[in-house]
Amino acid sequence: MPVKYWKKVGIMLTDWCNASCSSCYLYCNPSRNNWMSAADAIRVWQELREISPHGCKVHLTGGEPFGNYELLLKITQEATAKGLGQTDKIETNGFWAANADIVRKRITELDAAGMRLLAVSCDPYHQQFVPMKTVRLLVRTAEEIITPQRVQVRWRDYLEMGCDTNLLEEPQRDRLYMDWIKKDRDRISGRAADVLSSYMEKYPPETFAGQDCRDSLLKSGNIHVSPTGVVLPGVCSGLCLGNALQEHVGDIWSRVYKSHNDMPILGTLANSGPFGLLDIAKKTGFRSDPLGYAGKCHLCWEIKKYFAQNHMFENELCPVLAIL
Repeated sequence: MPVKYWKKVGIMLTDWCNASCSSCYLYCNPSRNNWMSAADAIRVWQELREISPHGCKVHLTGGEPFGNYELLLKITQEATAKGLGQTDKIETNGFWAANADIVRKRITELDAAGMRLLAVSCDPYHQQFVPMKTVRLLVRTAEEIITPQRVQVRWRDYLEMGCDTNLLEEPQRDRLYMDWIKKDRDRISGRAADVLSSYMEKYPPETFAGQDCRDSLLKSGNIHVSPTGVVLPGVCSGLCLGNALQEHVGDIWSRVYKSHNDMPILGTLANSGPFGLLDIAKKTGFRSDPLGYAGKCHLCWEIKKYFAQNHMFENELCPVLAIL
């Protein structure tokens, strides 16, 4: 199939987050405050199940979904009660894990509600905002309750050996970031493209010629749905396939299936990648950075920002791009 069924979906309950991590491809921060209602989340979940003949794994994420724990718990419970299946995982940075009693209560409730996995973020960027001792308490206590096999940590090597990066002087933090980036674990899009790219080697756009995005955009079966309904393929921040709060998810998938080659942004990226998109951008006045780009996703992000800020291709771009 040219476009795979969506079988792995992250429903972003919010774009609010207590942190403003340098690595955030979605540009979440404490000043953003969009939340998806429980009714909308369940409806989107039901529609995803309807259109995927091979099943659909749904995880709840953000932003930081524990910013409204009652909403998070309610959605997890209702999904199970309505026969939608387990919540595949719930993602968190653990900022809320102030003591073991809170962790025990919430993990026990979510376990009973239908959470399969707890996924905890842990890296130099998150630990500029969340103390290591808090994350270690969360992971240790959660493993006691639901077993280590059901607790994912991104990344365990930092959980074991990492430090609170807010306590470092800026030159020390810069060196740590540069060393961490060499592990090639970051998505260089969104804020990561704007911030982390400064630590990375740059290459001319021609370097990315022939690197299409067909597999990640059309064949991975992976999407995210933002709290305002924007459907983005995989982790391609800024790209919009449609709005799940305004139309049935199945209609969005069908349109992508039938017409992706006719979509100026999606079709170009699928067939020729960001370097192909650069040809379109240059015709409208875009000028490449003479310093180059840290990767094809960095180039793509800069082009999408340019289009959005100049009110071009608005049907295919996430509105938040225009205000960055």
